[in-house]
Amino acid sequence: EGASSRATLVVSEPGSVALGPCQEAPPPGTKGEAAPLPCKLTIEGLDGTATPDTGPAHVAGLAKNVVTLRPSEVASVPLPHGRYRITASRGPAYDLASVDVTVPGAAPPPFTLRRVVDTAGWLAADFHQHSILSADAPVATRDRVLANAAEGVDVAVASEHNAIADLAPVVQELGLASWLVQIAGDELTSDASKRPFGHANVYPVTPQPDKPRNGAPPVRDRLAAEVFADARALPGGPHVLQINHPRSGKNGYFDQLGFDPKTGVGTGAGYDAAFDAIEVWNGRVVAHRTRVLEDFFALLRTGHPVTPIADTDTHGIVGEEPGYPRTFVRVAESRPLLDQWDAARSGDLVRAIRETRAVVLSNGPFLAVTANGAGIGGVASSKGGAVEVKVTITAPPWIVVERAEIRLARAGDAGTTPVVLSPKKNDAGALVAHASFTVRPKEDDALVVIVSGSRPMRPVLSGEDGEIAPWAMSGPIWIDTNGDGKALGRKR
Repeated sequence: EGASSRATLVVSEPGSVALGPCQEAPPPGTKGEAAPLPCKLTIEGLDGTATPDTGPAHVAGLAKNVVTLRPSEVASVPLPHGRYRITASRGPAYDLASVDVTVPGAAPPPFTLRRVVDTAGWLAADFHQHSILSADAPVATRDRVLANAAEGVDVAVASEHNAIADLAPVVQELGLASWLVQIAGDELTSDASKRPFGHANVYPVTPQPDKPRNGAPPVRDRLAAEVFADARALPGGPHVLQINHPRSGKNGYFDQLGFDPKTGVGTGAGYDAAFDAIEVWNGRVVAHRTRVLEDFFALLRTGHPVTPIADTDTHGIVGEEPGYPRTFVRVAESRPLLDQWDAARSGDLVRAIRETRAVVLSNGPFLAVTANGAGIGGVASSKGGAVEVKVTITAPPWIVVERAEIRLARAGDAGTTPVVLSPKKNDAGALVAHASFTVRPKEDDALVVIVSGSRPMRPVLSGEDGEIAPWAMSGPIWIDTNGDGKALGRKR
């Protein structure tokens, strides 16, 4: 007590490394040049060097151990002296590019990413996201848009709570129109009501700046049927009405309005059955997925065809990466350039969800499924009582699927045995696996295919192992066993 001492602290000069840009390799066999690409860089410490923490998880740019880059961007990243592995990624259609660096030391060359999964004719969509325009999310609108582009999301819906937000101008400002389409939507949120009915999305909608909350319909202390009617009447239609996280308790539509799987309808006041889609998979909550899948089958069994959806409901960025999971939607419009998006293409997307229902729910693997020749969303004829189901699973090398199974709305697994997969690399560099099943439904039914893996998708994703293991599900294929051209409310 009362004494003092002196110490000399020796510290190194500040460390940093220049990272980027990212570029897309030309397709194999072509002579084109590499093209600029938005991407994400994940930094891991090596040889005893700690993995860095560069900032809060809700930021695009420097956040935790992640750097988000716009096309042609180079970022100067402050790092303590040591050795690091830098991994570049851009969603599950691309292989990874990795390099080890020493700080201080020379900057690595540009990261060249190769697209290895062909999703032509399909859009990768995340229909449920939040930004700082919602009261419960800290993500700036600029960061939300940049993170979407970096994770390979083609179409994202701004679904703020009881407010219509249009992030399309931010896409233009950031120069990302070739990689991302932002659609305005609204999450109808009834939490403040005396008798809440849950959450639902409506999209696309046209913002009305002269009205409160850009024209979002009032929700508090109103019945779901009343709110949904107002939502369907919003400008910018036709719309998709989507039930969000229906089994999430106090804000779950099915929980709050007493959905009965035996009858396929809710018993609560104001229940509206005329919705187009339900979130079978919401964010990282895999525990709810099994329950909602059973509700989805109940709707099919009772003649209410709806489209299953996978969304992130992201309120952050690192640890809540947009697009994991996502919904691949097959569209009629084949133009690849997103910067040619217009109202007709929005209408095409809406029709795909409301009518053709050709979707794949996935946090990585991409599925192609046929049943007696009918594709996802179609009606298959039972031939001699048998339905032959063919499945092809494609994924980049960092996503490994190990198992495929089939589920029927009426007959469960129909006695089929899950298939253990043996993926093999194709000429494009993707891992491809095949599976086949024979089912013999005794009455009209509908089937989905589910694939899964046990290896977490690190380092691209962070979180608990079970949350970031590969999983994907096809949309339904309806089975017509009596030859009348329809099955469970779905017509050929």
